[in-house]
Amino acid sequence: MAGTREAAGTGHQFAVDPQMWVPEEELHLRVEDAAVVTVRGIGNLAPDAPLKPDDVEAVMGEASTFPTMGP
Repeated sequence: MAGTREAAGTGHQFAVDPQMWVPEEELHLRVEDAAVVTVRGIGNLAPDAPLKPDDVEAVMGEASTFPTMGP
C-alpha cells in the first residue's frame, strides 16, 4: 500500500504508534498497538494491553513471564 491511494480493505493490518518526548523530564512515552480492518470495522489486536499509566505501572511491577537471558 505504500505510495498508493488504495483504501485499506478487509484483512489489512497496521500499527498505531503514537509517541511523546518530554525532554525536561527525560521521558519518552510510546504506546504501540496493532489493528486490523474487518468486515465490521477496525479490530484491536491487543485489546487487553494496559494503556492507562496506573495499569502500565502495575504490569511493570509484576514478575516477567519471559526467561532471564544472560549468565
